[in-house]
Amino acid sequence: MTRAVVVGAGIVGLTTGLALRRAGIEVVICERAPEIRAAGASLGLWANALAVLDGLGVGERVRRIGAWSEMYFHDSAGRLLNTPEFGPEDRRYLLVQRAGLNDLLADAVGRDTIRLATGFTAYEEHMDHVTVHLSDGSSEDTDVLVGADGTYSAVRAQLVPGTEAREHPGHHAWRAVVRAPGVTVPEDRVILGTHGCRGGYVRTHDGGVFWLVNQFNSPPLHGSPKQQAMERAVHLDEGGRDGTLAGLIATTPDELILHNQVNSVTVTRRRGTARSPARRSSAP
Repeated sequence: MTRAVVVGAGIVGLTTGLALRRAGIEVVICERAPEIRAAGASLGLWANALAVLDGLGVGERVRRIGAWSEMYFHDSAGRLLNTPEFGPEDRRYLLVQRAGLNDLLADAVGRDTIRLATGFTAYEEHMDHVTVHLSDGSSEDTDVLVGADGTYSAVRAQLVPGTEAREHPGHHAWRAVVRAPGVTVPEDRVILGTHGCRGGYVRTHDGGVFWLVNQFNSPPLHGSPKQQAMERAVHLDEGGRDGTLAGLIATTPDELILHNQVNSVTVTRRRGTARSPARRSSAP
């Protein structure tokens, strides 16, 4: 039986592992963290992603943990931006919390296939297999190595040197999922504001709200994550007419606000070294 090692048990790694298992391939998923966990808050799944999940047999289960939403763009004054090239079907997506999706995918692929607290250190290519060296001192011989270990991928660093993640200067994001009983959120809204800011809020399936603030060319940051997000929310609500986004941020405890410097990765077309007509030894 063909064997694969997947490095990383995030959404991409778990989905890849599930697809490989359904194709009859033996899979080992290695995750350096001591538990299955998610980076970030929520994720929008559009029609193409849902079609993949349907094909893997988990689409209906994913729909049960998500909330349907439609994405319409507004300017900072609240005016709807006209986009006639997009129909209603192009705007509809499923919002899911990343942690819930990770748990669902881990159950689907089989938790016995996941090795926690086991990071990747290096690989060696041979004529008919790849040897994967792991942080616990063990190694795995495999036909295929898949690097799904995120922005700072150690697999990619060895496979394609010089493609490390770099900061996208001045590009920051703040977000959280909260329950805000004092804030009325009658609709989901994405706002294109001024001063390089964009953001908005979307209701989740369990009565919470996901909010987001993002800024390009940000000036130097000062204060707490909440203060930083509030300063930028002003640019998404011209004249203070709405107040929904600011209200959501105000009710969010600082420790629940995720702030990230956005990074970029150099795009590469290299896929790995072919060792036989039917095999590729590694993939980023």
